[in-house]
Amino acid sequence: MTSFFTIFKSRIDEIGKSFYSILDADPSNHNDAKSQDIIKAYILLCHSEFEYYFEQVVKSVISESIIRANKARIRRNYLNSLKEQNELAKKVIDSNNGIKFENVKKLLKLACFNIDEINDTYITKLNEFGKKRGNLAHNGNTGISILFCFSQEKNNVDWLVCETQNNIDVFFEKKFKL
Repeated sequence: MTSFFTIFKSRIDEIGKSFYSILDADPSNHNDAKSQDIIKAYILLCHSEFEYYFEQVVKSVISESIIRANKARIRRNYLNSLKEQNELAKKVIDSNNGIKFENVKKLLKLACFNIDEINDTYITKLNEFGKKRGNLAHNGNTGISILFCFSQEKNNVDWLVCETQNNIDVFFEKKFKL
């Protein structure tokens, strides 16, 4: 497990505990506007943590590659290529709009990640979570007519965290020892 993933998972757990402690223990009482706002905030904050994790891992991989290349006195054109990739990564991160797979794929490719190794179910659930966050962020309260269930949303987030470790983090741990 990379240090980035450890921090990410810890933050997700912390957010879950904080929001759970605010909500009434009885899920049938989560239909009021305040509870729904709390659940929506949970989704938005967790999405933010996923996005931050992906961006930080990619930044670190590229930075580490540059450091290793400098130490090994790799040819100048290879080093320049890495520096160009670093600049490209900054642009991709600055223009990143979430964790739908198309966004994540752009980031991971910069870190030489083989996209074909990612589980299809993980991709689907990442897209669903990204879409949900997009609907919340861009439609506000008036554009959302469904009721959210905290335990279901927390289970979805926990599953995505676990699969992020299995599909993404394991690669970075083995390949880059982050």
